[in-house]
Amino acid sequence: MSRKLEPVIDRKLIAQNITNLTDARYFAAWGIEYLSFNLNSESPYYIPMEKVKEIRDWVEGPKILIESNSIEFTDLS
Repeated sequence: MSRKLEPVIDRKLIAQNITNLTDARYFAAWGIEYLSFNLNSESPYYIPMEKVKEIRDWVEGPKILIESNSIEFTDLS
């Protein structure tokens, strides 16, 4: 007798350090819940806010997360 196992935890996945549209679209196609962009200029994964906004306009589905040491909330709109 086989029994179907149900997941114990409903997991949300984050794709971090996205730096280009190709990666963002790839993860969106796989149903990732969150795309994370790094706005820390010292990071090797740094991406300017203008690029984040461009990518956001092309990708549907995932919510956008921002990693930053300091940023004004008005810059995020």
